[in-house]
Amino acid sequence: MPPAQRVSTAGIVLLVATAIGWGSNWPMLKLLLAEVSPLQARGMAGVSAGLGFALGALVFGISLKVPAGMWPRLLLAAVLNVTAWMGLATYGLTWMGAAEAAIVAYTVPVLSLIHISEPTRPY
Repeated sequence: MPPAQRVSTAGIVLLVATAIGWGSNWPMLKLLLAEVSPLQARGMAGVSAGLGFALGALVFGISLKVPAGMWPRLLLAAVLNVTAWMGLATYGLTWMGAAEAAIVAYTVPVLSLIHISEPTRPY
């Protein structure tokens, strides 16, 4: 294969690691919710991830400075991601199993897109 079409081993390993991480997140979070509230669970995860990314940026010399004009968009995306996705998905785990929650969480956007793209029919 030409170099542009080769699949790197590192890429495959990272893809598998990502899939395992995302997939194992749901049952682990379900177990954690038996001990702490959804807000505490997401708070601990958010603080841990933020510290990890900040440490990684420091180690690799990456600036985390946000351009002034990007702050409103960044804050909107953060609020929607944290409350609508993480918060509500975690809260939903209190009523359903981890497998059901993962299926719902990852198929609803696709099903919504299919619904939106259908032509509307007047009744």
